[in-house]
Amino acid sequence: MLVGAIQSASDYTDLGWSVIPIHSIENGICTCRKGAACPSPGKHPRTRNGVNDATTQTETISRWQRDWPTANIGIATGKTSGILVLDIDVKTNGFESLARLSEKYGPSITDTLTADTGGGGLHLIYKSPEQAVKTVAGQLAPGIDTRSCGGYIVGPPSIHMSGKTYTWRNGIYEPARIPDALLGAILKSQSKKSTSTGTALPSVIKEGERNNMLFRFAASLRGQGLERDDIERRLLEENQFRCKPPLPKEEILRIASSAAKYGKGSMGLPNLYLQEILNNPLSSSSKLILHTLLSHADNDTLNAFPSQETIAKESGLSRPTVGSHIKTLKNLGWIDIARKGRVSSGHGWRYEYTLTFPP
Repeated sequence: MLVGAIQSASDYTDLGWSVIPIHSIENGICTCRKGAACPSPGKHPRTRNGVNDATTQTETISRWQRDWPTANIGIATGKTSGILVLDIDVKTNGFESLARLSEKYGPSITDTLTADTGGGGLHLIYKSPEQAVKTVAGQLAPGIDTRSCGGYIVGPPSIHMSGKTYTWRNGIYEPARIPDALLGAILKSQSKKSTSTGTALPSVIKEGERNNMLFRFAASLRGQGLERDDIERRLLEENQFRCKPPLPKEEILRIASSAAKYGKGSMGLPNLYLQEILNNPLSSSSKLILHTLLSHADNDTLNAFPSQETIAKESGLSRPTVGSHIKTLKNLGWIDIARKGRVSSGHGWRYEYTLTFPP
């Protein structure tokens, strides 16, 4: 029988690192119930609470090894294991970004424990600093994710969807201390307020607003590059703290799964909304109106204030056609409309449009 990476857990727990069992790849597909449709094959935890179940306890790990002998292995990052990881992604120009960082801060920034990922990238592993570092995607540089508090990485010798194995470049040893200049760059990047991917949630989300607000939040997290498991964890937390009453867990998992189908990074919410427009069988006129509204929308809130005359002019449609399609789009759940007062000329009303993800 194939022996999974989870059987190597003691290599990590001996270093004080907490581990979790990760779904593996069998017959070219993920071992989770979604199989070939899984958006994160061989990379998401098998346990109910994800990275929150990470442990060094021998008894728990032994049970996982018995229950899922072929599982991949995940390593918790941040204070839990005392490590900070830079995840270099080959598909999004991570190596080019790493080269620029090396030029700026010196080649020694890569002198630490290093793993080659199954997808052709790298994991640079450092000792966790005293300062709190967030788990975020692409803030330091394109193609470089920071894995720390609340995050995890897939560890060697796990199997990637490509069939390749995660491996330690020069064996496993104690990680180096992260260079001060590089740490400073990470902290500085995380202190900047995002204007393109952040979606703030109100302190209380009332019934009737929960699905749309949480999906917008989940979409923004995907825009930042988070995987489905991380999105699920964040949604479950916000659902309990903010939603009155909370949505059922099954609905939260559905929202996370839907958001995880989108591409990562790029323009955050506007990009995700554009994908939603393109992937739905709306009429060409409706799509023109949504495109026009999106061009006027705020990146964080997706609120837009163009007059219907402006929409008609920019979309090339007649004013009556715009009015008719806006009513239809509102009924279908694509936009919310609030009347904000009369236009400056005194003729007609000024409206606020909020682009919403349809149910």
